[in-house]
Amino acid sequence: MLDKLKALLEHTISALAVVVLFVSSVAYLWVASVITTTVVNAWRLDAYVGLDTGFGIVFLIILLGWVPAYLVLNYSRPRR
Repeated sequence: MLDKLKALLEHTISALAVVVLFVSSVAYLWVASVITTTVVNAWRLDAYVGLDTGFGIVFLIILLGWVPAYLVLNYSRPRR
């Protein structure tokens, strides 16, 4: 009985981890797409790029460049 309960608990924790990873990935992509839309619209519709567009560009570089590169480099090297 205890083994079945332990297996159910492990399965539930795994399923919860998958749901949390999925929701955080969707939120990450949503934030990146909102910032991308804002920056592209500012460039297309305005000759003057303001401070908010500059912050958007910096956040885009961080979100779409450094974070994925860090994740790939960090998790691709072998663990000891």
